[in-house]
Amino acid sequence: MPRRSVIALDISDSSIKAAELKFADDRWKVQRFGEKAIVQGKGIRSAHMAEEIKGLFDELKLNPKGVLVSINGADATFKLLKLPPVRSSKVNLAQLIKYELMEMIPFSDVVYDYHVAKQGEAETLVPLIAIRRDRLNEYLDLMERAGVKPRTLIPSFLVLYHTLLANGTLDQSGGSTVAVRIGRTIADMAVVKEYLLSFARSFPIRVGTRPETFLNDLRNTLVSLLKSEDGDDKELVIISEDERLPLGLAVEEFQNALPYSNFRYQVIDEEFTIGLAFSLGHDPHLLPVNLLKPVKAERRERKLKELKRRLFLASPCITLVLLSTLAFLLHGRINSLEEKLSLKEEIQGIVDRRGKEISSLKGDLKNLRLQAEAIDWANDLSPAISYSLYKIASSTPDGIWLKEIHSPELPQSGKKVLPISSLFVVGYARSQSEVSDFKDRLKSSGCFSVIQQQDTEEKVLKEGRFLCFKLYLRIKGR
Repeated sequence: MPRRSVIALDISDSSIKAAELKFADDRWKVQRFGEKAIVQGKGIRSAHMAEEIKGLFDELKLNPKGVLVSINGADATFKLLKLPPVRSSKVNLAQLIKYELMEMIPFSDVVYDYHVAKQGEAETLVPLIAIRRDRLNEYLDLMERAGVKPRTLIPSFLVLYHTLLANGTLDQSGGSTVAVRIGRTIADMAVVKEYLLSFARSFPIRVGTRPETFLNDLRNTLVSLLKSEDGDDKELVIISEDERLPLGLAVEEFQNALPYSNFRYQVIDEEFTIGLAFSLGHDPHLLPVNLLKPVKAERRERKLKELKRRLFLASPCITLVLLSTLAFLLHGRINSLEEKLSLKEEIQGIVDRRGKEISSLKGDLKNLRLQAEAIDWANDLSPAISYSLYKIASSTPDGIWLKEIHSPELPQSGKKVLPISSLFVVGYARSQSEVSDFKDRLKSSGCFSVIQQQDTEEKVLKEGRFLCFKLYLRIKGR
């Protein structure tokens, strides 16, 4: 059961809204609500906005601790990641998501959180929300100046999704719904398919925007969505804060301009804040991400490092005790790693299904450890090389066995070693068609500019006859 009472704060470029929500009769209800308009041009870094938040909390007599905060969705990015089946550790999933993030967002210093929404035999669906670290810090600085201590912080398009779940707006048959919430200076969009958020975006409505320009931009976005989806019949829901739509538009103008025959209009004002409290519940469809979660984890890590540093400096006795404790923990970690290696051997035997005995894999254990160390080294030294290895592994078909991946001998320029720009991949296949399939997958990965098959020879192994092939790969951009 969720907490009985919470405080919600919604921050946009045009207004701030605060509410006290109470849980009664199996639903959240707004008890107290207040709103203050913000003069455009005074951003979140201004002292004015911090004072307005303080004044609103004082006026409503709200507790500023543990507040659920919604921020401008235009500052955040959403993507539904479709990953291969992931049945191993959370560490491996986190590494896969980092690789996807490199292609998704064109800046490096970001804060993000994600949730595994579905794990199946074919794919793993992971909704992810990210924000630039400097922009998030501006919001956190605003909270500190306003005296607010946030518990959660999420973008407005996610609040829209949770509001749709909370008030039953979604298609009850589990079909597809496209919801657009139009505020005074921002529009939030959420596409929900079978209760799963598949697309989300927020974009500003700037001062002086012509109504026909806004409708045209909105229509182009929705048309592109229709092309990218599988063509199922979708319902369009237009949501506004009150009966007065922005830019002087009428409901009929939206209905005539937008490419959906199944159309509905709804007014949601103060109950929009229910979408913030809904994330505290246990609905199976909610998306429990929180942009404060990674920030808090980083702070804990820094505190732990500082504590370790102080303990080591404290005295030799404490150092010995700490070393003993670390040795004990490392021993447990080694045992855990050995168990995971054993599990990998068993899984490999199931996948091969060609009569390989598990004992034959034990002889490769040393090589596997060396390869794992090499991959860790590559990841630390050059993310581009690590990403290339990831693309090779994820593109390998079932009928291909990789023997080794290595780089050509690195030329030297004076005392400086030039960066790795190409790789050789050596492996075994039962036929040339399997090798061609492997090459096609590598080409579609978009990671390599040149893919050439060089040496190929037939070899007789214990398991049968195989083609031993060698591919030359040149990393794109190098």
